Amino acid sequence: MKKHKYIILIIGTFLIVFSLILYFNIKKNSNKDFRTIKLHEETKKILESLDDKVYINIYLNGNLSPQCIKLQDSLTLLLNNFKSYTNKEIDWSLVETDEVEVNKNGQIYSPLKDSDIYPIFIKDQEKYFKIYPYATVHYKEKMSLPIILLPPSLSNSMGMRNDTINELSANNLKEAVNDLEYKIIESIYLLKQKKKKKIAFLQGNLELDRVYTWDIRNTLKKYYDIEFFDLNTDGIHLATNYTLKDANNQIKQLAQYEVVIIANPQEPYDNMEKLVIDQYIMNGGKILFLLDGTSAHMDNFTDGSLSFILNKNNLDLDTFLNNYGAQINYDLIQDQTCTKIPLRMPNKKHVLVDWQYNPLLISNQDH
Repeated sequence: MKKHKYIILIIGTFLIVFSLILYFNIKKNSNKDFRTIKLHEETKKILESLDDKVYINIYLNGNLSPQCIKLQDSLTLLLNNFKSYTNKEIDWSLVETDEVEVNKNGQIYSPLKDSDIYPIFIKDQEKYFKIYPYATVHYKEKMSLPIILLPPSLSNSMGMRNDTINELSANNLKEAVNDLEYKIIESIYLLKQKKKKKIAFLQGNLELDRVYTWDIRNTLKKYYDIEFFDLNTDGIHLATNYTLKDANNQIKQLAQYEVVIIANPQEPYDNMEKLVIDQYIMNGGKILFLLDGTSAHMDNFTDGSLSFILNKNNLDLDTFLNNYGAQINYDLIQDQTCTKIPLRMPNKKHVLVDWQYNPLLISNQDH
């Protein structure tokens, strides 16, 4: 009997030691996983510059589909890794999303709707999962806009309010995980900004109408204050008698802008306008030239013709740009990666077809 007790004691001791070894090996490997997540240098710089704690509310919680559980794990793993690059506290919580409140009228509602956070439903085989694929970042009493944790390939195709989608594919999950670092650090960066820098869209030479620049302006306004600067009126005393004094005044006013955008002008620039632009650049300003070298446009087909003469779009900027080592090519670009245009078929129905003359620019995953 004593022998049996002795054997049981040895086995029990062995199991305890084995469990401890296994626990510390798992912990060691887990810590190793945190270190093997390679963050971008810009991410590290932003984390190192934090002067207050960061708190993240994760709404992807509760009864989740298998792929969403992996996405949640990837997010918490990333946030753990963030801690290695800052001496400020980074913490998060998994929010109970099904909690409801009663408003002053006695009606039951979800407080998440006040933050524009709505559920979607994921179908996995025969099961449906109600999820909130969002997170919010909190820094110095400021809160970010809700971060959509689903990949753009899914979130851009639905309204994100009570929609139903199929379970995330392996590619969907990979895309979502790859975007996590950028989405979280972007929100932290925006909350850190005390004052936004300014960007100006230059006007005065028949540039694109504002309706055609809405999309890019709407994207940029997260990071910059967007304004317009008209070379024909802003900073000028008398538009009919433009003087060097007016040019100097415009140069001073343009200096407040981090970047100036010239979007598809149709009228040539005179010498005084080029002087203003040149001095802005010489004083450290940055300009994004969005120029068409030719007059080709979809309107060329409105008369039913399938061909037209390709004319040079003369903006009188060739010599100006050559001084900076740039050149306008008077060519048409075609690319298989392009947008679609509606085409009327013989049955009078419209279908969307690839239009190779509208190249689609796609960024890579390295932000």
